[in-house]
Amino acid sequence: MATGDHDWIAGEVMAASNVDDYLQLQTVQQYATTGARDTALASRKRTGMVTANADVRNLTVYTGTAWSSVGPVYGAGATWTPQLTQGAAYGVTINREAYSRTGRWVQGYSRMTVTSITGVTTGTQIAVTLPVAANLTGSELMTLGTAVIKTVAGANFMYFGELVLASSSSFCYVEVRTNGAAASYLGVAAPTVLAVGDQISYNFNYEAAADA
Repeated sequence: MATGDHDWIAGEVMAASNVDDYLQLQTVQQYATTGARDTALASRKRTGMVTANADVRNLTVYTGTAWSSVGPVYGAGATWTPQLTQGAAYGVTINREAYSRTGRWVQGYSRMTVTSITGVTTGTQIAVTLPVAANLTGSELMTLGTAVIKTVAGANFMYFGELVLASSSSFCYVEVRTNGAAASYLGVAAPTVLAVGDQISYNFNYEAAADA
């Protein structure tokens, strides 16, 4: 593929390869999803190619080996489907969620309300999921954000805690401290399980495991 600029002269013939190289493959191409982009450009990727992807609303550039996001998302923050787990998933209503990423840096928030309880495990850490897999090596045991759990019992008692990356790169445990005491994972200490109507809100900032 020819790259860069071409200084056209009068009478010069524009070949199909010229249209591809200097026009189509050096413009910002638009795709509905990153999957659609990957399918369309499976054999046509070029270093420096830029695309706009509607599903995550960001620009990506091809580095020669992978797609990497460029700058934050455009428009509103991208959405995902966060989950709340404790041995098994709680049924939840997702009240709000959004995130953005600049390169490998991810930030965002989520708020969920418990609507059903099926198969949760007593004495197991309460955990929440992340929109993009985190860099496990670089972030293990580090605080990625904060969380607030508001319970319906006890006149809307609230627990304030930190998000600590678990052994998986896709979810975080909620760690709490009481009156300066040693940290404990919520779920192992009271409250043992959440109740229908309880809410959990959390925000995060962390490094992604890979380029977008």
